[in-house]
Amino acid sequence: EGVIAYRREQRGVGAPTYAWHLSPAGEGLFPQRYKELLTEVLDRVAAQAGRRLRNRCLALLCRADGRHHALARAHHEHAATLTDRLAALTCLVHGASADADDVLNGFRARHAGDALVIDKWYAVQATAPHFDTVTRIEALGADPQFRWDNPNRVHALLTSFAVRNPLAFHRRDGAGYRLVGAAVERLDASMPQVAARLATAFGSWRRFEATRRRHMRVELERLAACVHSRDVADILERSLGEG
Repeated sequence: EGVIAYRREQRGVGAPTYAWHLSPAGEGLFPQRYKELLTEVLDRVAAQAGRRLRNRCLALLCRADGRHHALARAHHEHAATLTDRLAALTCLVHGASADADDVLNGFRARHAGDALVIDKWYAVQATAPHFDTVTRIEALGADPQFRWDNPNRVHALLTSFAVRNPLAFHRRDGAGYRLVGAAVERLDASMPQVAARLATAFGSWRRFEATRRRHMRVELERLAACVHSRDVADILERSLGEG
């Protein structure tokens, strides 16, 4: 009783979400050195069960309470492997840590010469479960360093968003659908197979409630009227014709 507290957070349009955390009374149940103890636990888990479980534990801690972002920052700074560094970066970006952009900039500078690692950098941002991820992706796509002629780069940013970020892609206002639809239209002439793969994200549109279903159908019909490649047209025809 009284150990757990919560606060209401309004994230864009729709009902508010609830962020749960320990109350002052709950904090009093833990040793004052709990941060050091958690670090020790994570190190022991890494030794006994491997890196993946440790990184999963770190993600859960950061999701439960943003105060654990300090652990993620330390994990990022002292990571011995790229896997660990990416896991910590993901915790900070997905948890909306105050210094996430600084850490992102440092990561990009450190790995600027490795295209595959930079693809992962884009994917971490594309999968951030935030209402405003759409705005971030628009900015990244407009960056001169983003290569619209590189299939891996497009998949890292746009396909990751459409397939692995349901919260932002399925925004009730339809912004996520319009973002992906614009990308499909842009890629239709230059990389039709990539565009077709991206267009499959709309395939389940009939399963959603009326508002989202309407937004997706509008985008599908708009694309069907303007694309020229057979690859994309086939996907759209199937999506609109099913059912």
